[in-house]
Amino acid sequence: MSGSRNNKEYLSLFLKTVDWYRIFANSLPTDLDKDFDYDDKDIVAVNIRAMQLRKFITKNDNVYIERIIGKSQELFPQRNKELESLKVDYNKTFSDSLILYDVRGNEHNIRDIFDDVIYGVLLHADFNRNDRLSYSNVYTHHFMIKTLVKSIETVINKLYNIIFQEVHEYDFNLPVIEKAEVIRSRQTLEGTRKLTGYWSNLVADELDVNKVDEFVQEVDQDQLMVMETATKFLTNLITGNLKHNKHLVHDSMTEAWGDFKDISTLIENMDPGIGTTVAFNGNRSVAYVKILKNVGKGFVISSPQLITSDVLTLIKEQTNGSWKIYSYGDRIDPFEKDA
Repeated sequence: MSGSRNNKEYLSLFLKTVDWYRIFANSLPTDLDKDFDYDDKDIVAVNIRAMQLRKFITKNDNVYIERIIGKSQELFPQRNKELESLKVDYNKTFSDSLILYDVRGNEHNIRDIFDDVIYGVLLHADFNRNDRLSYSNVYTHHFMIKTLVKSIETVINKLYNIIFQEVHEYDFNLPVIEKAEVIRSRQTLEGTRKLTGYWSNLVADELDVNKVDEFVQEVDQDQLMVMETATKFLTNLITGNLKHNKHLVHDSMTEAWGDFKDISTLIENMDPGIGTTVAFNGNRSVAYVKILKNVGKGFVISSPQLITSDVLTLIKEQTNGSWKIYSYGDRIDPFEKDA
């Protein structure tokens, strides 16, 4: 446990940890209200949730629920009534919950089963815990753990929402991003790094006219058309010629883009540049162009390196072969049907 940290840091850690938990939970959907007729997929989904939730119910953990409730009460006294109610709900999860009587007549509370399954089977292989579990079956274990998971999920989601609603008034000391993250092979020589500032983690050369000419000669017509459309779109955002972007966006997204003022404000504060590597989907009906920030005069990357960025998504018009702007942000498939 990190005793030297302040209350804001504990709450920030809690929010981040719940965000990660939700990624796992959303990737493994299951019906926590279903009492019977569950299969192996349900059991896996619940047990993965349980493993991720254990940190929230472990007293010496930084995100232990009662610890986070207490720190929230200190920071947000105006929410004390709700937080006290959450504390009661959390404790009832264990004090008023289910009891399992195994085939020998021995009694096990919900936390006993949770700990025996998590620490005796899933995370470790413990003889004593496995011996206890052998006198009851996996479906009764699942029912007990599912009940606990549902209760704890409810508490942490309510606690998350309270904290999230209040954090706008507090400085959570988010880290200052000084340099872009880069993943590259050790074989890429450190000595070839020539950039300074935000992109100094990259092994790259400053951009020159010859490099631009080489790029134009090497790419195909689709790539050139995509780059031309993306460049026009970005330039209009930077120069304020927003009305000229209306004919560059796909018809299906005209209403969603609106007057382009929001995206223009975002872009003009980025010192943006366009990545020259165009990615396509399988049938070349969708193209993706990276939009990088703090680019300055530009640079050329000659060796394989992974960087993160926002993406401009474009769709090819089947009638005339032109490319239209679809979206900005995450890389998405415009043709993917909602599940």
